[in-house]
Amino acid sequence: MEELLEQLYKESSSIKHAFIKESSLKAKEILESQANLMKCPPYDLRATCMKPLQEALETKNSRMVTLAISGFHKLLRDNQFYSDYEEPDESKWLPSQLLAVLQTLPTYSEDIQVELLK
Repeated sequence: MEELLEQLYKESSSIKHAFIKESSLKAKEILESQANLMKCPPYDLRATCMKPLQEALETKNSRMVTLAISGFHKLLRDNQFYSDYEEPDESKWLPSQLLAVLQTLPTYSEDIQVELLK
């Protein structure tokens, strides 16, 4: 996941994508720091990592969208984003967080929609 966030960071070199650069750097720093990983509950870690992915999707730049889709696939396969218990607040559950991030799904092309739903 760290490599993907690094790629997003590099791809967002223009000023209009500075928000992606900032959020991907923050997520990458958390993932690389063992102390931060231990303090950060999985729902916060997911939210932090989903933010740059969502922002990359919203740019509709083909390279950024491809990276975002790859990021979502990695996030769903990585055990560090899962927990043995779920919070009482349903908005912090993985499915709820994913649905919140993908609420703009109907605005994307069919190819992107299919890839995201896979």
